[in-house]
Amino acid sequence: MKRKAIIALLLAASVLVSCSKVPEETEKETEEETTTTVEETTEETTEETTAATTATPTTRPSSNPTPRPTATSASEPAPVCEPEYHYITSNGEPYEEYLVEDFTFAEDGLSGTFTVETYVSLTPDEVASLSEGDVLLDSNEIITISRTEDNTGVTITTDEYGTTMFLKLQENGLYYISDDLGFYVTEPAGEMTFNVASDVIIVDHVYPYGPDGIRVCDDWAVYYSVSEFVDRLDDDDVYAVPDLHIRVVNGEITVVTVNPFNHQPWYIS
Repeated sequence: MKRKAIIALLLAASVLVSCSKVPEETEKETEEETTTTVEETTEETTEETTAATTATPTTRPSSNPTPRPTATSASEPAPVCEPEYHYITSNGEPYEEYLVEDFTFAEDGLSGTFTVETYVSLTPDEVASLSEGDVLLDSNEIITISRTEDNTGVTITTDEYGTTMFLKLQENGLYYISDDLGFYVTEPAGEMTFNVASDVIIVDHVYPYGPDGIRVCDDWAVYYSVSEFVDRLDDDDVYAVPDLHIRVVNGEITVVTVNPFNHQPWYIS
């Protein structure tokens, strides 16, 4: 397996992270066609110049028929899901979830060892009590604070330069904290071993954060089995081993989201 490319990010004050906005949603790849015509007429000649620009066609991993979208923007990593999408939810069952920066699956695909980080979170009561002048993450004084009408999102500025942080409600009822690039604040939790469900869902091109579960754009998602995913990492076009977002129920991984922040692609299309 290829060695993972390391990307170091220095975030404002206490924000340190590796990847659904708190970026909301990213637009699908669009095709733009611009035509410029210049007509210049002399006594006997007419010159016409036409320039056209079109989007580059997408490609896909050979093992899956779903096209791969282009890299999404840092500020809006979640693709727009139109017209078809669905949510992967816990159905009310308690779960844990982690950001994974390194991993090894067993040969049978039914277990694995993962270097994980936990998401820094706040309870609804803690979020409701926040006000201007409070300090977030020990060093970020809240200058301004605004909330969405449904209280699923909170926007905070922490200095006179408008440095922004976001609190986003998750399906588990907690609020995760992110910076303005969409990277969530995490804390190292060491190496853990988990069983992997025989029907585990491994899906790429999905933004797994939000109050309704993991939103999957049906036209964008790429699914793998454990063996297909491990084999995919050895393909020549893969230049970085992606981070993972894993959902764990009763010690067993049920959902794996590949490259959850969608900040940059992990293979060349």
